[in-house]
Amino acid sequence: MKLTMRLFVEHYGSRAKTCIFIDALDEFAGDTLVAISMLKDLAACSAIKILVSSRPEPDLVMTFEESPHIRQEYPAKADIETYMKGTVGSHPYVRSLLRLKPGPTNKLLSGLMEKAMGVFFWVVLAYKSLLRGFASYDRVEEMETRIEELPPELTDLF
Repeated sequence: MKLTMRLFVEHYGSRAKTCIFIDALDEFAGDTLVAISMLKDLAACSAIKILVSSRPEPDLVMTFEESPHIRQEYPAKADIETYMKGTVGSHPYVRSLLRLKPGPTNKLLSGLMEKAMGVFFWVVLAYKSLLRGFASYDRVEEMETRIEELPPELTDLF
């Protein structure tokens, strides 16, 4: 890939303006530092613009903190909260837990929000797992364990 990108820059870099879109860089299976190096090399060409989407992984945040960026998880957070109130929070069993044990139940719901890391679909799939716990009248502690055991990656959860 590095060779292809280098040849592309050498051949087209001064002839055509190019925009490259890279989605989910945090899911790159190879060495992230190699990918970052390649992106920096590409970005050095004034005719090439790069748009990258990623979860805020430390290496990526440090590398691109000076670049223009949008933190997408903040807008998604409000949508996730609305979904949680309308589904999880309105479930009869959760409503009874909120009355009986408001502190631990709210902590449970906050933990679910945190684990979602701004990924709306993750919460939708996680809710299906929680429904099994609600149907079994799991205690708050059992539901916390259920949430802890949920895989953080969307594809694993799916």
